Amino acid sequence: MSDTASRTPKAEAPLLARWLHDRDPEAAAGLWRLHRPLAVAIAARGLAGLTDEHQEAEELADELFLRCLAAFDPAQAAPVAQPLRAYYLRAVRNAVIDRRRRLLREGGAPLPAQASAPGGDPDLHAQAHQIAEQLRTFVEAAFLPSDLELVQAWMRSRAAGEPVPWAEVAVQVPVTVPGELALAPGQTTPPPDAPLLQLTARTLDALPNVQLLILGEAGRDELATLAVTRAEAGRAEVERLSQRRAAGPHPRLRAVASEHRARPRLRVEVEAGGQRTPDAVRMRVEKVILPRFVAQLRGSADV
Repeated sequence: MSDTASRTPKAEAPLLARWLHDRDPEAAAGLWRLHRPLAVAIAARGLAGLTDEHQEAEELADELFLRCLAAFDPAQAAPVAQPLRAYYLRAVRNAVIDRRRRLLREGGAPLPAQASAPGGDPDLHAQAHQIAEQLRTFVEAAFLPSDLELVQAWMRSRAAGEPVPWAEVAVQVPVTVPGELALAPGQTTPPPDAPLLQLTARTLDALPNVQLLILGEAGRDELATLAVTRAEAGRAEVERLSQRRAAGPHPRLRAVASEHRARPRLRVEVEAGGQRTPDAVRMRVEKVILPRFVAQLRGSADV
């Protein structure tokens, strides 16, 4: 078996450094591409003959990757060239052993296939529709507007039984912070917890590559300096709402006076990082949003 990762021991280091320092999703996607093939191969070999080993191996490897990425502690890592790889593959091997034991205790029965073919049981279709509505509501409440568009693209492809065209989706769904915050004439301080500024803070917290502009705007009959004051006040409120704990101005948020003189308001634009790679949007959907949704469903079922 070819082990690409072992032939490129230096490939992990810069990606892992970016992930540990900046929580860069592009770095996480790079680590995933680097180590996933070997993890899937190990899992498939260990599960051979017990179930649909390839699909099961991919699901196991993908689930463990996010767990290992979140739990990895460089201070406790093995002194090897690729410490995350060693940690991840060890977790895969242990999970395969546990999975084999469990399947053997259950008699080695294969996992049931998902009933998703057109013309199947109407109850299953109704249940699938209900889950899709729950997913949409969950994403609207807990994630970003662009996340909802990503999930909708994923659902359309799954419903059609087709692969998700992640390259197209990445181009068609850039990061945005839609909407505006209208202010009264002369007002410079935004109301606390304004939805636009909450969304701005959530975007900064969720997407470490994104840089945003808060644009303050003055009305036609107002002093132009009010635009700057509004932008600075908006930035201060976003910094208060953000989960970032470092002192000082947020490095990925700038306050700028808009040249437009239409009405008193605040707007937000993406300055950089709005266009993501196919791997990044796929990971956002399949490794961040969907696992949290499934965990909520399981939690609701246990109540």
